[in-house]
Amino acid sequence: MTHVLGLLAGLALALGVLLLLKLFLDGNQQFLDTLERPENLFLAITLITCVAIYAALVAAISRPGMNEIWLAGVSGIVLVTLLALQVSLNVHLALGSKEHRSGGPLAAAWAVCFFIYMAYALLPIRLRHACIAGLVFSVAHLIGTFVLYPSYYPAMMEHLLSSIVVVGGTNMAGVLTHHPRELAQRQAFLETRQCVEARLTTQRENQQQTFSDSALISCDQPEVSSSKTQRQERLLLSVLPRHVAMEMKADIAGKPKDTMFHKIYIQRHENVSFDTLAAEHHCLRIKLLGDCYYCVSGLPEPRPDHARCCVEMGLDMISAITRVHITKETLDCLDGFYEVEEGHGGERNAYLKEHNIKTYLIVPGDTCRGNIPSSGLRKGLPANGNVSKEMRVMGHGSQHGKQNKLGFGETTEVKKDPEDEVNEYLMRAIDARSIDQLRTQYCTPFILTFRSPDVEEKYSRERDRMLSAYFVCSGFVYMVVVIAIAITLYGSGYFYTCVTVSILVIAIINGILLAEKNKTVPQCLRDFAVHVFENRGMAQALATCVVFLTFVTALSPLLFPVLVMLVMITCAVYQILTSVFKVAILSLVVACYLAISIYEAVHEKDVELTGRWLAGVLVVFFMTCLIAHSQHTEATYRLDFLWKLQATEEKEEMEHLKAYNQKLLANILPEHVAAHFLSTVNSDELYHEQCDFVCIMFASIPNFSEFYVELEANNEGVECLRLLNEIIADFDELLAEEPYKYIEKIKSTGATYMAASGLTKSTCDMKDYKHVTAMADYALRIREQLASVNEHSFNNFRLRVGINIGPVVAGVIGARKPQYDIWGNAVNVASRMESTGVLDGIQVTQEVRDILIAKGYPLTCRGTIQVKGKGSMVTYFLDGPRDPIKASIRNDINEERISSVNNFNLDGSVSSKKT
Repeated sequence: MTHVLGLLAGLALALGVLLLLKLFLDGNQQFLDTLERPENLFLAITLITCVAIYAALVAAISRPGMNEIWLAGVSGIVLVTLLALQVSLNVHLALGSKEHRSGGPLAAAWAVCFFIYMAYALLPIRLRHACIAGLVFSVAHLIGTFVLYPSYYPAMMEHLLSSIVVVGGTNMAGVLTHHPRELAQRQAFLETRQCVEARLTTQRENQQQTFSDSALISCDQPEVSSSKTQRQERLLLSVLPRHVAMEMKADIAGKPKDTMFHKIYIQRHENVSFDTLAAEHHCLRIKLLGDCYYCVSGLPEPRPDHARCCVEMGLDMISAITRVHITKETLDCLDGFYEVEEGHGGERNAYLKEHNIKTYLIVPGDTCRGNIPSSGLRKGLPANGNVSKEMRVMGHGSQHGKQNKLGFGETTEVKKDPEDEVNEYLMRAIDARSIDQLRTQYCTPFILTFRSPDVEEKYSRERDRMLSAYFVCSGFVYMVVVIAIAITLYGSGYFYTCVTVSILVIAIINGILLAEKNKTVPQCLRDFAVHVFENRGMAQALATCVVFLTFVTALSPLLFPVLVMLVMITCAVYQILTSVFKVAILSLVVACYLAISIYEAVHEKDVELTGRWLAGVLVVFFMTCLIAHSQHTEATYRLDFLWKLQATEEKEEMEHLKAYNQKLLANILPEHVAAHFLSTVNSDELYHEQCDFVCIMFASIPNFSEFYVELEANNEGVECLRLLNEIIADFDELLAEEPYKYIEKIKSTGATYMAASGLTKSTCDMKDYKHVTAMADYALRIREQLASVNEHSFNNFRLRVGINIGPVVAGVIGARKPQYDIWGNAVNVASRMESTGVLDGIQVTQEVRDILIAKGYPLTCRGTIQVKGKGSMVTYFLDGPRDPIKASIRNDINEERISSVNNFNLDGSVSSKKT
């Protein structure tokens, strides 16, 4: 919008200057006599009309809410006025300078070239509309030439052919300027759109509710609503408390720190006992007796609501059980505020039965507290009683809606098509994007370099994919200049020397750039082409060289004004040139032109001064327009680059965030289980799967309890837990090694570690039982690892391991806090193998022994032991790693047995067929 406003304001100013020059530069006649001449009157009326139209358009465009349709209409009006101005200038030049060779068709050609290039480069219209406008201007110029100039005009054919070449060349230059620019902008938009689409796709899978505040270049980020939104984040937060999950994600996202120990996520909280709840509910603890907590309400200060305070205290204390046992006297004090049921306390307690004390149980649920009127609540009594104490501490109130399984709540959000979502995002971003505001915020004034050196460095290394098009266009313009001069027969030795050298240089440059991807070209030339594409300084130097060669060739007396415009167009074509560079080049070209024009006006006779002055003013204004165009184009290119850069960075940030969540979830839930809940199909259904042949291991450190003690010297036991964390972390790191890819950690409870192998089809090897041997190797390896920890920590921890195989059911339990686990008789037996084992021993069942002994593992029979719930069982100890020699011998024996069985016929005779 600012580009169009600046163009119209500048053009109105130039038209006013032209009008004044026309009326006052002719000193031979009076002002009115000059104005009454037809060509001058027609030009004056046209100029005044154009000034009025442009003033009205500036006022109209300044209104907010202008869209593309309005801009197209305004551009159409501007094109009509330019056509009228072209016709009036043709009439003026034809009627006023028929006898001068410096006038005529060639004098009008520079005005046509100016208007044509404005249509292509400076107006916000599509290429096809610009081509139509350029064609109309060209045809109007040719028609005017035939109508206004007689056939006997001096050098009429030369002028006409040169005009056709110059006007046609300007149209081609306009096309080659408009198309690469539009193509580059469309490609930048598509790349940005792809980044935004990938970012939103990732964000739909993994968006944080609390601190997702990134935006595109200071524009408000549109909210994303989708069925997938926050799915990964909610799953993560349903497995871990938020403060733990966020801390772990921050550590994963940050740079790894080289520390001696793994980080332990343990926080010590002082005031988390029932005493805190007692203080909130105005109760006073009397004593602790074992695991019993005694408190009263109404002491030392009496309270009329003491019974209610006690009940509230009890509900918060045992929210997991939600049973508060009260007596008949307490019930009488509650005034029916709670729903109760018979407690039958006498059946469980002799004292109650002996004293005939009738008891009741508070019925849990939302209804039991919903009937309490707000006026009945005393000061200090919690109003959100339907929310547990733990939930209130975490910041959840009673207004939270029902939660679905695994934290995926019911939502009324309307599903959006991903394509529409991306389009809506871009529309909001584009509407919020102000080029002027962004230029002020991110770029230095006029120079337009980025304020951030890092961004400027990245932009300088950005490859301009249209660089070859720029040099091809400049080569074409140069050929137009050469042909136009050759037609007028003004060639000289200087001209032919310039043409020879210039064509050779321009051809070499274009050949090198076009041969970048041509493998038949020598590698050194291809490397040089790549260097030019990737080095803006080198490309700018070559572009300046081409502009200079075009200028020195265009020094023709007859065609100088129009050829200077072609030289300026050559400079404008190169988007690789910065606006400051273009200002310097254009200023030098215009200064040389004005100096030569002034010199000719002073030293030559019979020179049409009016035409020279008009040409000079129009050339200066053309330079101003090209500078404004360069500023606008470079700002657009830079901001498109910045937009794409920030979109790419946000996309990478969301991908990293997704990777962090996936990595964290992979350490909590198996990958295939996490994938089940992250999918859109049945994600709210609990996961369960039947596994037919799983190897289960329990490993514990029984004497760790002797090591653990809470003292002030060890931070109340935290340092003891830190060492246990190191041991568990070492066990976890071993699972990342290739031999143990079949094994999945199930959980660790205290000093007990549980793992299983063969939980999926890809990890259950029913042919070679690799998942069983991997578990045996892992048990031996963690025993060695614990020995290494003992050596460095000067401790004597001892490992006790139990292994069993069999069918299990794997799945997730828990709706709010899901926990992956496995169940089955095989799991129970594996646990018994560990609990009935011996220190430093790996106890296995008969089924595990049969597989391992065939694979060459040394085992020792322990004998028959009593196992709780199973009775007598024969168990074995795994003594060491696999012996490859014994395994090979056993395989050979098994193959011989199979062969011998195959050699017998059904009737018992030996077959003669050799195996």
